[in-house]
Amino acid sequence: MKYTWLMVIPLFGFAQTGNLKSLIEEASKHNQNIQAKSQQIDAKEAELDAQKRTFWPTLDIGVSESLTDPVSLVSPGKITSGFMKIGMDIYDGGKRGALKRAKGHEYQAVAYEKEAFKKSVTLDIVHRYYGFKAYQAQLEALGEKSKALSAQMNRIRRFKSTGLAVQDDIDKLQAAYDENLYQIEAVKMALETQRQNLKLLSGVEIAPNSNSRFVMLKSLKLDSLENVKILNARADAIEESADAIGAVYRPQVRVEDTYVKSNYDDVVDSGFGSNILLDHQNALKISATMRLFDGGTTSKIQESLRYQKLALKSQKAYATQEQKSYFSLAKRRLLTVEAQLGSAKSGLIASRSSYKATLLRYEQGIADHIEYLEALTVESEASARLKAVEYDYEIAKSLYYYYAGKDPKEYVK
Repeated sequence: MKYTWLMVIPLFGFAQTGNLKSLIEEASKHNQNIQAKSQQIDAKEAELDAQKRTFWPTLDIGVSESLTDPVSLVSPGKITSGFMKIGMDIYDGGKRGALKRAKGHEYQAVAYEKEAFKKSVTLDIVHRYYGFKAYQAQLEALGEKSKALSAQMNRIRRFKSTGLAVQDDIDKLQAAYDENLYQIEAVKMALETQRQNLKLLSGVEIAPNSNSRFVMLKSLKLDSLENVKILNARADAIEESADAIGAVYRPQVRVEDTYVKSNYDDVVDSGFGSNILLDHQNALKISATMRLFDGGTTSKIQESLRYQKLALKSQKAYATQEQKSYFSLAKRRLLTVEAQLGSAKSGLIASRSSYKATLLRYEQGIADHIEYLEALTVESEASARLKAVEYDYEIAKSLYYYYAGKDPKEYVK
């Protein structure tokens, strides 16, 4: 029963807490890289909110103190002033509106980046989840092989005690048994590696006995991938930024109202019995400016930005065609793996029949140990291969949904 203990050890080390869907959902909560994307969204949202607030008036207050020597009638030795100023841009040529829209597009781009990253994590989890399941199947097949080899060694030992077998027969089976134990250890290491990677991605342990599958929908409407949406949002943001820069050629109108309260010390007497210096003053100012000439600097900056936009549009067109190509290949892969499933099932049936026949001949002394071990190995590998192909089919379905622009998580059952 040694092989059974080797199989069970990896499964007792972790709690059964997560099937495929819960691993993906928990990754959204615990994966630090996804959390970093959320914080980038928060930063862009704050930038957008800050830009929206530029439409509000500004209010400034301040104090000043000056010392002057020598003094004169209109220049006291000491002046202490406090002021309050309220100002507002009445018209800025559309600059603030363009910048607000640019920030909005940048916010959308970052939001799409997060969704794209979440989907990439989902695909990684899917690959590793089914890789874990494939290693489990391989470990189970190797365990069955160990069981069969152990049974044959016990049978040969009984024959040896009666003189019907020699030590060489036992040694050959023992060598095969020990090689199989080594393979079990290697698979256990690979299994543990997948478990650790899944925990790193999702923040929780995988449930070893879970058996998640994807539903299969053959007809899907193609939606744009997030990388296409990101490029489009960035192009729109650049267009708005170019428009904001061009606002300098349009009138800039601003109104300001300033109230000043002053106190004077060391004042020269005017001789008229009252101070001619005002202790308070209110000033209303309206200004209008417009740039007439800057050597073409602004227009060249706009030109540079629009070339950047054209580059992004070209990248978007390529990404769209690339998605269509990958989606077509994903559908083709489904058909290929479906055919492979049929082949693997037939192979398993054939290998089991061959193994049973070879086992019977081996136990009757008609077949030698080489034939027996070869048949046993083929039967063991065929069993693990069928499971691996079944899991490849699930991975193929996840890629099919991904390249259709969907979230694979929504199709896990």
